[in-house]
Amino acid sequence: MSLQGKNLADLRRESPRQSFSLSTAIRIGIQIL
Repeated sequence: MSLQGKNLADLRRESPRQSFSLSTAIRIGIQIL
């Protein structure tokens, strides 16, 4: 398995509020499943 882009920690740190919104977190969770 290879990295296809930035990891979630880097993306979260780059966001203005330093966190994901609830809807983004839910979408990430669905993709992981």
